[in-house]
Amino acid sequence: EKDRVIPDNYNLRRAEFRRQLGLQPEQKLLLLVGSGFRIKGVDRALQALALLPEELRLRCVLMILGQDNNKPFVRLAQRLGINQQVHFLGGRDDAADFMFAADLLVHPAHREAAGMVLVEAIAARLPVLVTDTCGYSFHVARSGAGTVLESPFDVHRFATETTRMLTTDNRIWREAADTYLATTDIHGMARSAVDIFEEVLTC
Repeated sequence: EKDRVIPDNYNLRRAEFRRQLGLQPEQKLLLLVGSGFRIKGVDRALQALALLPEELRLRCVLMILGQDNNKPFVRLAQRLGINQQVHFLGGRDDAADFMFAADLLVHPAHREAAGMVLVEAIAARLPVLVTDTCGYSFHVARSGAGTVLESPFDVHRFATETTRMLTTDNRIWREAADTYLATTDIHGMARSAVDIFEEVLTC
């Protein structure tokens, strides 16, 4: 959707929404978007957060948007000692604002056929850290707007890359996203899919 594309008033909108979320300037917002928490790898995201260097971990907040039973993951966060930094916010209509406010989209899915949220994050110029088991992870690889971690999954490697991406100037990923958006028709993906289905069905 075109509302995911970074707006002209991005800086003001980002600052205002972060203020609404109660975030301080020094805090890092990690975002995970998607229903079906087990398949989306919420467990992996929680474990990785717990493994971050203490000084960085204490400045991090993980917000999870989507619908599912969160009780097993709340218990996991409690066991890991990070429950104060993890927030399950349910389904939201303002996901774009979260993307503008966030510092990193984490998507350590166990498996996923597509993953439109990855393309939406690129449109929002939000750096992405994703596993290669997501069908649309190739957009992240092609654009250079984030990092794709190869299988098999290693939570320590995911935590290390999270640390690197949170402590590196994010302009390298944002500029890569700009270049990709200028050369790739991400808004026509749905129309292209329909065209393919229609072509197959008429053969």
